[in-house]
Amino acid sequence: MTDPPGTAGPRKDRPSAPPPGRWLPIRSHSCATSRATLLQALAAPATQRRQQHQGQCEPRVNDVHDTSNCDAGILEIRSSNRRKERPGRHQESIKTPPPHCLEWPAMSVEFLPDRRQLLALALGEVLWQASSAQTAPRAQALPRVPLFIGTGEPSDRTPAMLDWVAQQLALQWDYQPTPWLRAQKLAAAGQGLMYGLARTPQRERELRFSQPIWTNYTWAVIRQDDARRLTRATDLDGQPLCWTRGSSYGELLSQLGLRRLDAREAVDDDGSLRMLAAGRCRATLITLEYSQQGLAVQHPALARLHEQGLTLMQAPLAATALHFVTGLKSPWGGVLDRIDQLAARSRPALERLRHG
Repeated sequence: MTDPPGTAGPRKDRPSAPPPGRWLPIRSHSCATSRATLLQALAAPATQRRQQHQGQCEPRVNDVHDTSNCDAGILEIRSSNRRKERPGRHQESIKTPPPHCLEWPAMSVEFLPDRRQLLALALGEVLWQASSAQTAPRAQALPRVPLFIGTGEPSDRTPAMLDWVAQQLALQWDYQPTPWLRAQKLAAAGQGLMYGLARTPQRERELRFSQPIWTNYTWAVIRQDDARRLTRATDLDGQPLCWTRGSSYGELLSQLGLRRLDAREAVDDDGSLRMLAAGRCRATLITLEYSQQGLAVQHPALARLHEQGLTLMQAPLAATALHFVTGLKSPWGGVLDRIDQLAARSRPALERLRHG
């Protein structure tokens, strides 16, 4: 008597079936399915599972019994010892998928859990996808605006202010830490906005400036053994000075009456401070939020100041207004207009953010 369709007879090399509830091995055959396919089949609506089955699917090794109920959306996987033994017939089998069910791709050795484990896994995956679908539109609704910032260590005040501005304008900043000079060139080319520039005639030729956001202060960092000799801006005239490449400190010092400038440029403030500590210059110029020395020295970039034998000059050199900028013909000009409107109506809030 021949076996029913989809059932294989006994084989001498067939392994014994595992106990119920254990992981069931499925060896490679043309009708086997992977765990991901089973999860997809469990999670998919019945209409998606009713795909035309193409070709005849002949099992090679029948280690598990599979019963497909496409209308109910359930795939049952059982080991042979869950079925009632019938005399004279080997009970380990796998049924060929009916033509109206999902076609199963070939696979290599795979391990599948029992039905309850599969259903729990599938339910968790469906719930996660539903939750993601509900939250994703809200996260993607806010426009992302490229914002170039320096690569040095920022204070805790500046990130808080930038986050506040983004919240008020209902946008997200796409922060892009970039060396100072390159950031200016990218902003001038219309690739995004940049924050932290002082206004100079040279920059105005290629950049559009927002209204002033904050008024920060330019400080000179000096070695501790120079603290009595270097006390004001004119004491720096003719001295080798370090500052960030692309900054406007040269124009500022010229306005303060210095005529002999010997500049040594670094990539960022951290680099210029290292140059000062190594003795390559007499002072480094940086911009900080505070005009009081005791508060200004708390900036994160100055965390190792005393350890390096450095200190701040007794008073800042000048007050400096900082702006957002973008290119003169930048597509982001509309964002700059909105920043101007925000700065005009929220000046007290911006000052509170600056002072913490």
